[in-house]
This record gives sequence, C-alpha cells and structure tokens, in this order.
Amino acid sequence: MPLISTVSTSAASSSSCSWDLPSDVQLINLESITITAGSSTSSTEYSDPKNVIQVCNATATSESSSTWLLEDNTAGFWQASFDYNFQPSSVRLYNTHVDGRGTKTWTFSAIPVGSIANLSYTDPGIGDDAFCTSECPLSDNSSIAFQEFIFVNNVSVSTFRIDVSAWYGAGGGFDGIQVAGIGIPSSVSTQSPPAATSATSPTASTSAPLTHDNQGSTDTGLSSGAKAGIALGVVGAFLLLASLVYLTVRWQRLRLSQQEESSQGTDKPELHGVSRSEVHGHSMRPELPDEFARGVQLDSREKPVELSAERF
Repeated sequence: MPLISTVSTSAASSSSCSWDLPSDVQLINLESITITAGSSTSSTEYSDPKNVIQVCNATATSESSSTWLLEDNTAGFWQASFDYNFQPSSVRLYNTHVDGRGTKTWTFSAIPVGSIANLSYTDPGIGDDAFCTSECPLSDNSSIAFQEFIFVNNVSVSTFRIDVSAWYGAGGGFDGIQVAGIGIPSSVSTQSPPAATSATSPTASTSAPLTHDNQGSTDTGLSSGAKAGIALGVVGAFLLLASLVYLTVRWQRLRLSQQEESSQGTDKPELHGVSRSEVHGHSMRPELPDEFARGVQLDSREKPVELSAERF
C-alpha cells in the first residue's frame, strides 16, 4: 500500500546551488513550508520528502541523504504548501540515479486549482528549446546535474505538486528540487544561493537560461481560480441587471398598450349631424310631410266598402 508522508520542515540544510536570477526573482525558501509526498518508498533512508531540499549539499554524508524515492514501479507525487501566494518563474529538478532509478516524465500542477503549467526547457539530446505541459521529460544522464524548466504563462500558486508518471529502472525519485518566483511577501525569508560548487558547474547541466518578462507586474495574492471566480461573478451580476432592465421596459410598454386599448373600447362614435343628447331626447322616426300625413288620416277615416251579392 502506498505510503503518504507529511512533514513540516523547519531546520534543513541551507546549502543550495548557484542560480543567477533577475533582481525581481527570488529563490523560494523550501525549509519553512509543509511538504507532503504520495507513494514514498518504504526504505527509511529515502522515504523523507524533505530530503530533496538539501540541494547541492557538497558536505552531505551517508547519514544525510539528499534523495527521495518512490515505491518501485509506482507513480507518486511531491507537494509543497505555502502560507502565501507567489508566481513561480522556473523550477530546477535534480534527477536521482540510485540503483539505476530515476524520474522519466513529470507534471507541475497548481493546487487546488488543478491547472497544469506550460513549461519551456532545453532538450538535452539535441540542445534545442522545447515545450511541455503534462509528462515533461527528465534525462537519466548522470553527468547532467539538473534540468531547468521555465514557466511560459503567469500562474499564482500557494501549493504546487510534482507528479511522477514514468520512471527509469525500478522507480522514480529526485535528488533535489528548487523553485524561483516573484511576488513573495517581504516577511518571508528566501534562500540566497551561495557561490557555485564544482558539482554545479554550468558546463555539467543543460538547463535553459532563465528569462523573465514580468518586470513591473504586481501580484494580487489571489489564485487564478479566485480571479476567475470574481470575473464570472461580475459578468453574472451585469447580465442579471441587464435582464431586469429589459423586463421592466417590456412590462411598462405592455401596460401602456393595454391602457390605450381600454380607452379606445369605451369611446362610441358620434352620429353625423346628430348630437348624443338629440339621440337620447327624441325619437329616431323621420318626420313625414303634412300633405302626406293628412292623406293618410283621411284614408283611415273612410269606411270599408260593403259588398253585396246583388252586384255579382
């Protein structure tokens, strides 16, 4: 069953490799953070995940190992959790070569956002620049002290994880991990790399030169997930307000239309030449001429003709 190791580092070796960084980039202090690991080896000599912060410790002895290994033929991860947000610029990985072991492919993930970093590096096989996201490669050449991977996009993290997905030999692991970044709070102490040792001569590595294009930028302290949530909230509020305005205007227009129809239904047309009072006050029967009226009255007073049988 895979081991899950959780330790809070406090006083580890402060030795680290020489790293020529821009003035606004700092080497992240891994000695005062919480480190967790998944699927660590059961071998006590290599099971402590904080071993890898003892990077380039030239005075390391057999009692002070700088190697962390995974269980044989098992994928796993190494994770670092901080009390603050920062923007990583580059990461250096020192592959292990214990008994032919080593990490073959790995992935850098921001937790808990779950975003995978887009990285650039120098391919040690051909010397050309290359890019990777998931399954970034590491060389098993023991003459290469470390490989440096540079972040292509800006990403703010408070926790990051390095997942090992493939390995050389019986299993994966690291001899060292270093991370450089910007936006580190002034209250946090950082690691200042000492002069280079013979074990870390630039001629022994194929790391790409560090480039940084974020000068003058500021870090809000928010993770990328929090920023995305705020942006979605603002857009949602705007759409809701626009919908309310539209419905209000529609309701007012409908009400006005109903009032106009009601008003038109109650108005009756006037008779041409006859006022409303004349219609209600007088009969609508037309007046007949006097001569015609008298003729009708005379005819009505005449007695009906009596017919007798003698006339037939």
